[in-house]
Amino acid sequence: MTTEDIPTCPECGQPMKAGGLVLSKRVDDGQRICRSLWRCADRHTWWGWVDRPEEGLEMCPVPELFHLPIAALPCLPTRRNVGR
Repeated sequence: MTTEDIPTCPECGQPMKAGGLVLSKRVDDGQRICRSLWRCADRHTWWGWVDRPEEGLEMCPVPELFHLPIAALPCLPTRRNVGR
């Protein structure tokens, strides 16, 4: 990944760091697909479908479920939030 590929936070414009993958069930087709999780230094948390990069990132509605310390990436989701 080059510096041009690193997404910037849609809220504050800072570069974001990858925080891992979250397995989620997609509402529109019922498939279980991974979301890529991203966070900026201001702790804004975003995610996007790995198989639909053209849809862009969405604000993560439950950032408190993911422990993403900026200095200790990558982090994995906890067992209780996998598959939501």
